[in-house]
Amino acid sequence: YSLVCSELENKAVFTAYNNPVISVKTDIAVAVNATAKKYLIIKNAENYSYKVVNCMGEEILSGTIESDLQEIRVPVAGMIVLEK
Repeated sequence: YSLVCSELENKAVFTAYNNPVISVKTDIAVAVNATAKKYLIIKNAENYSYKVVNCMGEEILSGTIESDLQEIRVPVAGMIVLEK
């Protein structure tokens, strides 16, 4: 699979293996970057706040999604947390 997702009670967890596009449909989403790319493309999350952490859990970036489709720098084995 190029992307896997599990949803429960308005929360979602994604792992991106080949496909870097994360389409958000819940109030809270977490995505792990297991691709060889140094970014993920976040879709349908305009005005969500986000936090990016590296593989050690150290916060390296944060902000607000500004458009319906936005590329965010997420290191390999890093993770992005999105909240409405």
